[in-house]
Amino acid sequence: MHPYLNRARRYYQLLIGLLDRLRDALFLVIRLYFGYKLILSGQGKLANPDETATYFRDLHIPLPELNVYMAGATELFGGLFLAFGLASRLAPLPVIGTMLVAYMTAHSDQWAAFWTNTPIFFKAPPFAYLFTAAMVLVCGPGRFSLDHVVGRFLDRKEGTAAHVGATV
Repeated sequence: MHPYLNRARRYYQLLIGLLDRLRDALFLVIRLYFGYKLILSGQGKLANPDETATYFRDLHIPLPELNVYMAGATELFGGLFLAFGLASRLAPLPVIGTMLVAYMTAHSDQWAAFWTNTPIFFKAPPFAYLFTAAMVLVCGPGRFSLDHVVGRFLDRKEGTAAHVGATV
């Protein structure tokens, strides 16, 4: 291989290594920011259930009182789980569902704009939470997460158990 190509390949590999480390930090920042905002949104719903139920009723959401608590709890606990990167392959699912309902009810014009005027769809308030939850669901939470810590702990325990089992 030509020396210049070899050098370019090494620099490229260094760049990829650096970007891989930055990916985990970026996931942490995104999870913390949008998880915190989702927590605040859930707290707002749960702190004012009567006002929120009236709003849901105006949107023709069935069982508005029940849905206030369901949406509020989903946002509160889903935000906590996203922020901490815990149960990252399950916790985003109810958040995604709640954001899709928010799009279809409170932001129906932005929902409809997905096919006609996509920038309007992206500017809707549920988009950031929907995107964050989908990103964590598909990509995982990154190394700076409780899932990573739990996984390392379980791997270490399994390695010890396997080692003990092998010596018996």
